Amino acid sequence: MFLYWLWTVLVLHGWQERATHTKLIFALAVHAACTEWIQGLMPNRSADIYDFMADMVGVIAAYALMSFLRRHTKT
Repeated sequence: MFLYWLWTVLVLHGWQERATHTKLIFALAVHAACTEWIQGLMPNRSADIYDFMADMVGVIAAYALMSFLRRHTKT
């Protein structure tokens, strides 16, 4: 969860254009799904929907935090 939170914060901090925010969330969701799928193909690993959900909680929490900060820190 923290890794996806951190990636989202860093990318959102660098991008000011709001149109890219939807693309970012979609790209991170696809990435999280793909990593779970790949883990399912590996021996001694398993894909877990709860891992995917934790990744997405990280993305959503970071997006919410960055949106809040942008709204309340503009001068």
